Amino acid sequence: MNKDVIYIDTEDDITAIIGRIKDCKEKIVAIVPPKRVGILQSAVNLRLLSRMADNSDKHLVLITNNKALIALAASAKIPVAKNLQSKPEFPEIAALEVDDDDDIIDGKQLPVGELVKTVDHSVDSDDDEEESDKDISTYHKPFNHFKKDTIEDDIEEIDIEGENELDPSKIPSTLVTPGARKPIIDEITDEPKKKVKIPNFSRFRKRLFFGSIAGIAFICFLVWAIGFAPAATVIITAKTTSAPVSMTLKLNSDSTPTDVTKNTIQTITKTLKKDVSVDFTATGKKDVGEKAAGTITIRNCDYSEGFSLPIGTEFTNGDDQVYVSTAVVSVPGFSGSSSGCTLSGANSGKATVAVNASTSGEGYNIAADSFGISAIPSGSKVDANGSAMTGGTTKMATVVTSEDIEKAKTALAELSNSSIKQQLTKQFTNGETVIADSF
Repeated sequence: MNKDVIYIDTEDDITAIIGRIKDCKEKIVAIVPPKRVGILQSAVNLRLLSRMADNSDKHLVLITNNKALIALAASAKIPVAKNLQSKPEFPEIAALEVDDDDDIIDGKQLPVGELVKTVDHSVDSDDDEEESDKDISTYHKPFNHFKKDTIEDDIEEIDIEGENELDPSKIPSTLVTPGARKPIIDEITDEPKKKVKIPNFSRFRKRLFFGSIAGIAFICFLVWAIGFAPAATVIITAKTTSAPVSMTLKLNSDSTPTDVTKNTIQTITKTLKKDVSVDFTATGKKDVGEKAAGTITIRNCDYSEGFSLPIGTEFTNGDDQVYVSTAVVSVPGFSGSSSGCTLSGANSGKATVAVNASTSGEGYNIAADSFGISAIPSGSKVDANGSAMTGGTTKMATVVTSEDIEKAKTALAELSNSSIKQQLTKQFTNGETVIADSF
């Protein structure tokens, strides 16, 4: 069983100690007095503590080695232990012999107040002398040890029944009848002593030790039973149902609503136009000078009805230089028979057309030369003789080539378009699902 420990100070009074004992929650209360016993030197106070403990269903144990205090505890029937761990025992009351000398104090000469009234003054001195030879087993201290007001207060607390006549069983054994050395305790009728159970602290420690081990074992059992012991095998059988994982959907960009039964989904298209540009360096070269110009005379001895050459007809000389006609030219047919027609004769058909060099440059300034006609098959009796070509100049300039354009397209495609995608996605504000691949 548990116990409460109360440490007494030399300045504590009996009422404070009683209040502390009443406030204790445990039934066993160990009282540890100071080195200077103080308030516990009074047997009346110890009797009051013992009576209060009995009324409060508590067991007092006095922790002390003081022989005088142990003797007082014996008269008050309070068990004593040497320390808080030792087993408490009831001390034996040592018999004291009272000498017949002048140290005995006559109670008649003491102002003990109301206590004098309880003494029979008719006892003669001879009886007193006979009683003086007897052993007083419960007499421990001279009567003058108690002050008058203290004895009166203690007697009032003992007489709790409210009777005018004192109950001898409630009078402390250390009080002596004034005028005689015979103790009042001799007048108390013999009553059976009440057995007081003395707590066994060794048994308490053993129970506490084994109880702690049992508690730890129980907690371990709970952890094992809850966390590790439970086990079960659960078999789950899945029931499968076939379902199509792919189907063909038709996306309607018009106002036709979505129809699941027909696998049609209405789509919404948002457009955001942005002008983007990249810088590149042109690598092409071109002669932008003036083109050489002249005239070409065409003679016909093969086509009797003549022929016509469209604008842009090409004339090529022996150096593969090309000159292009600037107007449509109609070449008349020859006159007479074809066998008698000569290209230099007067009966051949003849026409003249202005031409320009296909490209600019000084290299196209040439002297008069003969040319082949691209629109007339080779071997025909048609020739073209050109005048001197003049006016051509050379002026080189850097120009954009088709390769430069392709490189620029590739650079545009590599530009980051994440910001443009975010702007375009924000245009869908009605909970639509945006298809990223459609960007």
